[in-house]
Amino acid sequence: MDREKKTVEICVRVTPAEKKELQEKADAAHLSLSRYMVKSASDRKMLQTENIAKLIYEIRKIGINVNQIAHVANGQRFILQSDLVSLNRHMDAVIEITKKILKATYDEKEASIKTLERKIDKLMERVNVYGDG
Repeated sequence: MDREKKTVEICVRVTPAEKKELQEKADAAHLSLSRYMVKSASDRKMLQTENIAKLIYEIRKIGINVNQIAHVANGQRFILQSDLVSLNRHMDAVIEITKKILKATYDEKEASIKTLERKIDKLMERVNVYGDG
C-alpha cells in the first residue's frame, strides 16, 4: 500500500499539563503523540454550537409559555381546551428542538451520557451569558 509521505508540519501550542495529558492518552492508545492528535482531530465530529444555543433559548421561551398556562390552570382549577391545544403545540416544539440538539451533539463514538451532559451544560452557560446567541 502506497502511503503519501508526510511533509507538512502543523505547530500547536499547549500547556505542559495539556501535553502530558495528550501523551498519556497517546500512550494508552499505543500511538505516537502525532498520530494520536491527527486521529483524534479527524475521527471526531466538531460541534457547531451557535445554532444549538438559539434552540435552547427557544426552549426557555416555550417553558415560560407553558408555565403561564400552568399558572392559569392552577388559579382557575380548570384549563380551557384552547390552552391544552397550545400546551400540546409547545410540548411538540420542545420535543423537536430537543431532537435537533441531540442530533447535533450526540456522537456514537462518544456515546456517553456524561459527555452529552457536559456539552449541554456548556451550551446552557452560553445561553445564560449571551441570551439568544
